[in-house]
Parts: sequence; C-alpha cells; structure tokens
Amino acid sequence: MKKLHTRRKKGEGMGLKHFVVLLAVVFAASYCRYDGTSSRNSGGSGGSGTVASSEATWYVDPAAPAGGNGLSPDSAFRSITEAIYPNNPQWDAGDDIVLLAGSYSERVTLDLSQLPVAAGYAGNPMVIRAEAGAVFYAPMKIIGGKYLRLENLVFSDVTGEALVIEGAEGVVITGCDIRRIYNDNSSADPSLNVPGNGMRLENVSGATIENCYIDTVDASGVVIRNSGSVVVKTSDFISAGDSAVVVDSSNKVELRDSSFVSSWIGLQIRGTSDDVYVFHCAARGNNFAGVATSFDPGFQPATPLKVERTIVTKNGVGFYFSNDRYTTVLNPTVAYNTNAGVVISRTVGFTMTNAIVVFNDDGIADYAGTAIDSYIDYLDLYGNTGSDLVNVVTYSNVIHADPYFTDSDLNDYSLTATSPCIDAGDPNVTPPAGGEPVVDLGAIEYIKDSGEVPLF
Repeated sequence: MKKLHTRRKKGEGMGLKHFVVLLAVVFAASYCRYDGTSSRNSGGSGGSGTVASSEATWYVDPAAPAGGNGLSPDSAFRSITEAIYPNNPQWDAGDDIVLLAGSYSERVTLDLSQLPVAAGYAGNPMVIRAEAGAVFYAPMKIIGGKYLRLENLVFSDVTGEALVIEGAEGVVITGCDIRRIYNDNSSADPSLNVPGNGMRLENVSGATIENCYIDTVDASGVVIRNSGSVVVKTSDFISAGDSAVVVDSSNKVELRDSSFVSSWIGLQIRGTSDDVYVFHCAARGNNFAGVATSFDPGFQPATPLKVERTIVTKNGVGFYFSNDRYTTVLNPTVAYNTNAGVVISRTVGFTMTNAIVVFNDDGIADYAGTAIDSYIDYLDLYGNTGSDLVNVVTYSNVIHADPYFTDSDLNDYSLTATSPCIDAGDPNVTPPAGGEPVVDLGAIEYIKDSGEVPLF
C-alpha cells in the first residue's frame, strides 16, 4: 500500500478541521483495499510483516469469458497470470488462487521475484489450489518467491518439464498428480531440447514435496538440483525413463516413506550432494539399480549419506554405491535383485549393519576391489545364487538362513513369527517400540505384541 503524502506551501498552516479530515482519509487508506476488502501489511519486500486480516481468494477458469474480476467463480479470471500482480493490482501477499475445473493448455511462467512483496508469509503462504477436474496440459514454471503452497495440481500429457520451481524459498508441493510427461525434442539443436521431467527444483531453499504421485515420464520424476533443506515424503514415483528421483549437488535432503518404482534408477544421488537421509523408503523393479550414488571423485561430504530401514527389491542391482565417503546403511532389506544385492565401488568407510541380503545373484560385491575400509556387521546372507560376498573381507555376525518373509510375491517383506532375523541385530542398537529386547535384521521390525506391522 502506497503511503499518502500531502504538500503545503511554506508557512501555510493546517486548521483542526483539515487535520481531522486528513487523519480519517489516512486511516481508511491503510485499512481498505481498492475492492473494499481489508489489506495486509507486507512489512516490505522481505515478507516479514504481520497479517492484519484473512487473505483474498481469486478464481481462475480457462473457459470463463474475458473481463472477469476473479472475485467469484462466476466472474473468474481466464489464466493464473491474470490473478497475480501486476495484471491484478489488487493481489496481495498471502492471497489464494483457486483453479476451477477445466483444461489448462496455456504455458504458464510466474516470475514471483518481480512482486513488490513476498508471495506470502511463514504462517500465511500464497496458495495455488486446483479443484477436482482442473488439469494442466502445458508446463508451469515458477521463478523466485517466498512462502508458496501448491495444492492438488494435475499435469497430464505435457511435452517438456511439467512443473519447474527455480530460486524459491519456503515451497510446499502437496497432493500433485503428474502423468505422461514427454521429452521436448523439437529443436534442431539438441542442447536446446527439454527433458520430460515431472518436476524440477533448482536453487530452491526450504521445500517440501508430499503426497504426490508421478507416473510415466520420459526423463526423471523429480530432479532436485543445487537446492537445500528439501523434504520428500509419502510420495510415489513410477516409470521414469531415467531416474524416479534425482538428488544432484544438493544439501540437507530428506526422503522418507516414499517409493521409487519401475524406472531405470529408482533413487539417484550424485554430484556434491551433502547430508542426504533416506528413511523408510522402497525401491522396486528398477532396471539398473534401486538406489545408486555417483558422487564427484574425491568429494567429501560434511555429513555423509545415511540410508535407514529401506527395502530394495527386484531391481537389476539393489544398492550401487560409487565414490561414496563414509556412507551408512542401517537395517536394509535387499532381496530378489537379478544382479548383485549391494555393489560398492571406489568407496571409503562404507558401513552396513542389521541387513537382510537374500535371494540376489551376488550378495555384497566389490567387483573392482576398490573399496577401502568397508565394515559390514550383523546380517543375513542367504539364497544368493552367485557368491554371498565378493572381495569383501571385513564382516562379522553373519547368519545364513531363510528370513521367512510374509509374502514376497506381494512385496510384503515383514517377518513372520518364526524368522531367524528377529532379535538377531546389533544389541547396542535400540529397537523400535515393541521390538524389544534386540533390534531385528531388515527394514521391518517384528512387533511382538501385535504381530508384523508392515511399514510399506
């Protein structure tokens, strides 16, 4: 809101009546928006101001007639860009944009870095929310902005990258459904062609991807590049021509309770990625590898990669670790991979504990003999048709027994009551509640008071 200024000639006085009138005008201007609804103090471009009242809601309908003011479904704007400043001068930080049912075929670019204020506030983000039946058939790109929430967006049959977020801060992407995304190979110059990624986050800080579903993409489901403090949770990534999820040269990335399925690589971590944590995930049916790393040679992360209670099954290779430094894998279940269950190559200080590695070709392999200071402790090696261990010389507390999964055909890798993997783990590790007295081997702890409780 612009400040109100008055100017007097030198020496000119102001009477009490004029002062009272002016005070009333200033008060009204500071409280009312041009459309009669209350405004919010933005606190400047940093977005640190306080919220004086509830946000406004703007409606978008691609089939609406031109000239709508966006204030109701019956007078909706025709595109998202109409709903945001400067096209909509009444837009303010923290406003909601509701996308009504319809086919959105316009290629959208929102440069939120050009807004006069932040997109939203920590407790009141700008929201773009799609109602049932709203489908995008063209890419969306959002540049910059602070405190943005995208809800229930649906992309289908898009050529190029479906959703791109660049240079933003405090972004939540929730409930999105992205399917059938194709490479854009229309340029005669191959360097200008665009990969068919479902979602790409680049130079983003403080982002969450949750409850999303991405299926059938030519390139990768999600690419997280040069970003920090990103959480991916409770999402499914399926049938990517490259990787279901790529973490590339990013810092402090957490992936939990998600699945990476039927792609070339399920989860790929590469470049100079630091402080990556994978927890309660599943990688299944990927052609090359379920989880693969390819760190830059010689790169030493400040906080090494940690993978915990993750199921890696029915892939080419289960885990493929390359150029890792001090990676830790805790309580994995690695089974039915057509090649090796675990491959370590040019690694230093690799550690695996409380593992089930069964029914693969080879179990754990250092084919090139390049791994240094590996340590493998407390594991079940069984039914591997090649060798249990290839060039792995430092290991202890190994059993060789059928783990008795509940139903591997249905991808249920919980343990039955007679499994020898129950209470067979490291006694110095605290088991989950109900799993006492000793932690089990594998990703799914057998909870003794209620039977198996699958986590996937």
